[in-house]
Amino acid sequence: MFVRCCIMQTALQQMTKHELIELLQLRDQRLAERDQRLAERDQRLAERDQRLAERDQQLDHKQARIFDLEFQVKELQRLVFGAKRERFISEVPEAQLTLGLDTTDAETAEAVKAEIESITYERKKAPRTHPGRMEMPSHLPVVETVIEPDEDTSQMQCIGREVSDELELRPAAMHVNRTSRPIYAAAAAEDGTVRIVIAPMPKRPIDKCIAGVDLLTTIVTDKHVHHMPIDRQLKRFSMLGVDIPATTVESWQSLTAELLRPLYGVLRASVLKSSYLQVDETGLAVQDRTKSGTTHKGFLWGYHAPLGKLIYFEYQKGRGQVHCRPMLENFNGFLQTDDYQVYHQHKARDGVVGLACWAHARRTFEKA
Repeated sequence: MFVRCCIMQTALQQMTKHELIELLQLRDQRLAERDQRLAERDQRLAERDQRLAERDQQLDHKQARIFDLEFQVKELQRLVFGAKRERFISEVPEAQLTLGLDTTDAETAEAVKAEIESITYERKKAPRTHPGRMEMPSHLPVVETVIEPDEDTSQMQCIGREVSDELELRPAAMHVNRTSRPIYAAAAAEDGTVRIVIAPMPKRPIDKCIAGVDLLTTIVTDKHVHHMPIDRQLKRFSMLGVDIPATTVESWQSLTAELLRPLYGVLRASVLKSSYLQVDETGLAVQDRTKSGTTHKGFLWGYHAPLGKLIYFEYQKGRGQVHCRPMLENFNGFLQTDDYQVYHQHKARDGVVGLACWAHARRTFEKA
């Protein structure tokens, strides 16, 4: 090695200046080529790393998709093949721990024997009998039709009668209520004026509306109680001989709803006075009046007072804290909801006892 270095040093000393410059240029060229090869290799490595990162990202996406699809398949299998209701299983598994609340068979037998001895007989289930025909409602008016025999009964004495009752329905019919108010002119006064006398117009639910009270009540009741859409009601009115535009019936319904607004306020106040309140919200598609053929998602909030058997519904555009605060900010009592976070603030207030929902709690146990 030492000898080689000495030889190279001697060779460099014997080179001319031009040869040394060429040698340095050759070295610089080789170094530049090496740097270029290194840069190309680094670029290939970077491209490979990018491809690996993209592949890992695709794998993660596919794994997440597989997990999601497997979960959906399991849920569908549970819905198709799982139990549709809870069933009591009398056989207790061996691994099930006891709470120490069970009595022995001997204690149960003694308790049953003592209960039987405390009464003079054992109750037996009576044989099931046919309830018979339904009794006719006594509050309904009776339309009686008397059918006389064909032969002459003038010389006979009626010794009784056979009565057969049937429940009948009077078909709906449209008619016109006409209110006529005669106009009278009193005798002329000394100054020549004549006084006109006419009875005042009876008060009507909707001023200048051709629909009567019974018609408005039927439209609202059929729509919201019997769930009959306006379109079906219009077809029924047409069968009765009257064609009413859909926009007209819709306006009648809106105006009637305004008449019921005071009752809506009374119902709201009555529900909030309850000491036990159940609250839940559900999403529903609402038609957008500004865009034909489109809908937006709204929410119907339900407030149920079980003790008074009162239900109050309120429509809101969302399901945030601001939408239930006016109803719950002054409520005091037992508040039962699901675990939705907007209810946590109200359950934590003084004077409010938060109750959980067994239906929501059961779902996790049922899945497990």
